[in-house]
Amino acid sequence: MSGKKSEISIFVIFSVLITIIGIVLVLTFVANNRDSAKRTYCLTQYEQTGERDEYCEEFLRLEGNIIKQRESRLTHFSDGKKEGYINLTPQNGFFKSTSIELPRNAYIKSAKLKVALKEEKITLFNDDQSKQVLIVPLNRPSITKRTQALPSNIEIDDVKFEISGASYPLGADIIFIIDTSDSMANEWAAVCSKLKEIENELNKQNLDIRTGVFGLDEGGTDDFCMQASISSDQMRPLMALQEFNRNSGHENHNPCSYWMYPRTDDYSEAWALGAAWLAQNFDWRLADDIKRIIIPISDSDPTGGRPVCKNIDGGWEGKAEFSDDDTSMGSEVIAINMALQKCTDYNKWIYVLPISGDESGTVSERFDIGSEQCQYNWRCQQILQWMHELAVQTGAISQEDILPAFQDQDTIINTVLDVMTSPFPGNTIVSVSGVDVWRYDGILDNASSPQIVRSEQLRQLMQSCAGTECPITIVSDQGIIILDRLRIRYLQDPQLVSIRVASQEIDVSGQLSYSNPEVEIDVKEELQLVLESCPQNQKYCTIDIAAQGAQEGFLGFEIEVEYDYYDLEQDLIFDIIDCWRQSNEGRSDNNFLCKEIFVPEKYGFNYPITEQIVTNMFISHNLCHIISNNDFNCGDQDNIEFAQNIYNVRNILIEYKDRQVVVS
Repeated sequence: MSGKKSEISIFVIFSVLITIIGIVLVLTFVANNRDSAKRTYCLTQYEQTGERDEYCEEFLRLEGNIIKQRESRLTHFSDGKKEGYINLTPQNGFFKSTSIELPRNAYIKSAKLKVALKEEKITLFNDDQSKQVLIVPLNRPSITKRTQALPSNIEIDDVKFEISGASYPLGADIIFIIDTSDSMANEWAAVCSKLKEIENELNKQNLDIRTGVFGLDEGGTDDFCMQASISSDQMRPLMALQEFNRNSGHENHNPCSYWMYPRTDDYSEAWALGAAWLAQNFDWRLADDIKRIIIPISDSDPTGGRPVCKNIDGGWEGKAEFSDDDTSMGSEVIAINMALQKCTDYNKWIYVLPISGDESGTVSERFDIGSEQCQYNWRCQQILQWMHELAVQTGAISQEDILPAFQDQDTIINTVLDVMTSPFPGNTIVSVSGVDVWRYDGILDNASSPQIVRSEQLRQLMQSCAGTECPITIVSDQGIIILDRLRIRYLQDPQLVSIRVASQEIDVSGQLSYSNPEVEIDVKEELQLVLESCPQNQKYCTIDIAAQGAQEGFLGFEIEVEYDYYDLEQDLIFDIIDCWRQSNEGRSDNNFLCKEIFVPEKYGFNYPITEQIVTNMFISHNLCHIISNNDFNCGDQDNIEFAQNIYNVRNILIEYKDRQVVVS
């Protein structure tokens, strides 16, 4: 036999042996009823046997699907946001990262990373509030509010805020100070009976109200609502009142034949000193949006003096008409000026609105305050003038307004409501760092508010404040100014040095600047290299994207990655649900094949796909109400069965068998 024939014979014999072994193995697998072996048998030996096998007939009629790469596009970061935000600070070494997630088996077609200077905003003032309600009293020169500190090395894009006028503040401290002499019973009763009603009326305006009632010394007349009294010992250090007698004879002044003129200044009536003490010592709320109000109520002069004459011979006491020289009432002007000084302190402006008492009752202060005789009594007129002056100088009323006089209980309510209401501001000027940037010559009322303050000059002045708190100064007529909706938009360049995709570094020095605030970087190669080095047993790969700068600043990232990938687990979910529905959700008594999935060589298994992995996906997608698998806590039935873990196979069969969807 020739050598060539010998080689052919050996080859034939070897082929026959391999075939016989294959048939034996297949028949053995079939005998053991293993599905994978039966599929192999149906595809290789079944048609040569000439026998009919129901399983093979159904299997050969089954249409198979090849899993295909999905086209996908990534535009968000791991936190779900479409823009990655990075703040480079000295604390993080001017280095910070965000991340994206990609399938381990993704094939990157294109990848663009946009890096831009991130626009930031300052919206709060330096008290961390967005709205500023500023009460501008009469003759107050200006009010300055400061923004939060602007960062250094910034480029301001735009600045604007709104300015409005209002007639009510946000709140008020309203403190009554009441004469406690014998003639004040009516006034005390009125305040105490109406105090709650006053609070209710102001609360209807959504005002934050705090009230208080103080008595002057211990004159003997007060009521249940008095919270405390201001003693003579507390008032005396402010200004020692003059307590002395001066005797002189004026026989020509009938009915008195001999006169004694005591100027008995009385702390229980010294409403001007009480107002000065309260202004200095009360625990006022000092916020700019709180109106601070003192309401003195008295029928006496500012220091409690009272002119008296006595006829020594007849023991008669009565009122007399004295000359100006004889009846000087002493220290009243000093007391009024002191109260004015204490109440108009720049950082604690207090409105003072005195209410003159009445002349009702059996006791009279003999000043004729509250009576028709006041118009003929120069002392009464002088006291009312002092009250009016203090109210006007503190801005409680205007020069043309009439001072409130106590008539009945409603007078108290109306007085408080009036002093709470401010006129709308006019002739308003806004300046920044001492330079006027906006003015409105009209009245800032509801119809003309809000006005928007915005200009190139304002932006430039704010730019000069970089690194500091920027002062905004308001000059206006008396009223309430509201600053709101502050927006300072700026860029802060961190002088970007490099971008890192995982360990892959990209040099971008000098590419980003205020004049070129956005760059686009191709990161396709870097991403593909990272995926290839990602651990094999992971479905998704988390990829850090970091920026390295040279100084503090803000960056925004936008990512767009187009890629193809296989998602075998997702395909299995859809096919399992489809098979279950073909079985009328497990009601069918017939077993049948549903689908064959072909896995291409290009698909690389990173890890075995198990029944638990697929069931967990059913759970995460909230699909357990459609098909259950109580083996892994998905519903209350066992409707899914994996005959084997899926790993490094090229075809997968899904069938309905014994009321389960079986994957093999």
